[in-house]
Amino acid sequence: MSPTNCKYRCASNQNLPVLGVITIPTSTAKGEKPKQERFVVTRLPLNLIGRESCKSLGLSLDQLLFDNVHKIFQNIKPDTALQNSCKQLCSEFPDLFKQELGTLKDFELEIRFKPDAQPVFHKPRPVPIAVQEDLDAALQAGINRGIWEPTQFNPYGTPVVPIKKKSSQGQASIRVCGDYSVTRLQDNGLRCRLEKCSFAQPYVEYLGHYLSKDGVGKGPKADAISQMPAPKNVSSLRSFLDQVQFYGKFLPKLSTTLEPLYHLTKKDIPWGAPEQAAFQQIKDLLSADTVLAHFNPALEVGISCDASECLQHRWPKNIPATTKPFYALRDSLSLADGCLFYGHRVVIPSALQPQVLQILHLGHFGMQRMKQLARTAVYWPRIDTDIEDIARHCAACNKHQRLPPKQPSHPWVTPEKPWSRVHIDHAINFRGHNWLVMVDAFSKYPCIHLMTSITTKATTRKLDGDFAHFGYPHAIVTDNATCFSSAEFHTWCEQRGIEHLHGAPYHLETNGAAERLVQTFKQSLKKSTLPPADALQEFLMHYRRTPLASGSSPSELLNGRQIRTAIDIIVPAQISTQPRDVTTSCSSLSKDSPCFALAYKGGRKDRWRPAVVTAVLGHKLFDVRVLPDGPIWRRHADQLRKRHTRHQPK
Repeated sequence: MSPTNCKYRCASNQNLPVLGVITIPTSTAKGEKPKQERFVVTRLPLNLIGRESCKSLGLSLDQLLFDNVHKIFQNIKPDTALQNSCKQLCSEFPDLFKQELGTLKDFELEIRFKPDAQPVFHKPRPVPIAVQEDLDAALQAGINRGIWEPTQFNPYGTPVVPIKKKSSQGQASIRVCGDYSVTRLQDNGLRCRLEKCSFAQPYVEYLGHYLSKDGVGKGPKADAISQMPAPKNVSSLRSFLDQVQFYGKFLPKLSTTLEPLYHLTKKDIPWGAPEQAAFQQIKDLLSADTVLAHFNPALEVGISCDASECLQHRWPKNIPATTKPFYALRDSLSLADGCLFYGHRVVIPSALQPQVLQILHLGHFGMQRMKQLARTAVYWPRIDTDIEDIARHCAACNKHQRLPPKQPSHPWVTPEKPWSRVHIDHAINFRGHNWLVMVDAFSKYPCIHLMTSITTKATTRKLDGDFAHFGYPHAIVTDNATCFSSAEFHTWCEQRGIEHLHGAPYHLETNGAAERLVQTFKQSLKKSTLPPADALQEFLMHYRRTPLASGSSPSELLNGRQIRTAIDIIVPAQISTQPRDVTTSCSSLSKDSPCFALAYKGGRKDRWRPAVVTAVLGHKLFDVRVLPDGPIWRRHADQLRKRHTRHQPK
């Protein structure tokens, strides 16, 4: 069989699919044996010979049509057994086929109106004279059967549209359609018109389809679609596409076939050869005898879906929560070699993210270096947060962390009157001597003593001498030296009603006033050529006399007068009683806060120890307990770091 481009149409103008052409030998009554071409088509139950073939074989069409045809009749023998079965079925259910109106059992219908609904009344329409008699008969039949009730006045009115329906008796009737068995109909109180029922038919037409014992086939509408001319505009094209979709289940790969036609619905797209080929292919598919078989539970069940190559790839309207982070990046996502990329970075699935984080943290770099490294190769939503989390909770990084940034200084509040709070410190082994340094917080008035011993007893003896001149202060501030932290010094303060304040060990800034005076004193003595005792007296004389930033000297602020020195030029200034405007900043640590405390013993290996704040002693001063059951240390905020604890999910 050879391919051919010939096309055939049947009497209904429907295309006949041509499979090919074959050449066969023939013989005539005269003994001739010519070879003729025969076209092989589908959908024909018998062979056809055309007029040209008849002439070539010496056959007379008149003789074939008139001499041999005597009578045309339908030779169909009635199936007596089938007719008897139908009659028996009707006799078994007499109530089902009664002429009276049926009532649906166990069912209530409630029609609800809106509270603000208004009645609608339409005038009756003129009825054609040809159907007036049939309409009156149909209305009267409905009244007799209890379907309608006549009323003289009614706020609601709808015009009647008489539609003639098929009836075996030629009268208007109501068609009853149902998909249930006769027992189901009878049990629910419904009725059927026997003259409207058909039994044992080879096929029936239902909803535009043919239903038969073989399955579901295309209805007569398919022939009408296959005869449609080519669309001339977008409107007719859309109409054709909508009608084709009605029989879409019979057309394999419909989306792929219709893709060129869907492309035509856009603006300024010309009709070309691909569109014409798709249009003709659809019509050929509609002309094919495709039947969907009935479901057979005895056969193997398979799932058949549209395997068309033309699909729609887009983001869903309702995006799942797991996909939302990628929606904003949709224009930068791509797929290569089975891997999802965000730009040049590979998108890591959640199962592999912990391993990638460990790789990023191999060098124990900080957060910024880890982020810069990740931005060259990998990505996932919230990757920066995950990097910060692993960097904060790394035990090795926390153990060897540098000192935290210095906390903003929180100056001592300036006392309201002199000699209320004094700061005390020792200058050890300076120019071969030990010195006791004391300064008033209000006036900055200095008192310095040359010490032969720095014991508690020797220190308190010098302090008693100064207090004999100026009185007992309300509070004294010292560091944690042995002479100041002893019980003897604590008792000495209690006996004199003095509050003893001291800061964290190794944090010199807490006692900054005394430390600053020690530095100034040392610088002055280094530059002096006098003996230490004489240089001390010279320093105290000029320091007490020199005006401060307020314009008043320490001596004037403490004693209310200036002392006389070699400089006799005095410019008195008004004492400022307003506290200085100092910006303060409180630490964010509170009681029971986890932290790391700086250890000054044990080497740099264990420099930071995990601890918990046990008491808040001031803006920057805390008591912390070393974990798990270690001692209590006093530390300044500069000697502490926050410790982040990992919360376990519930």
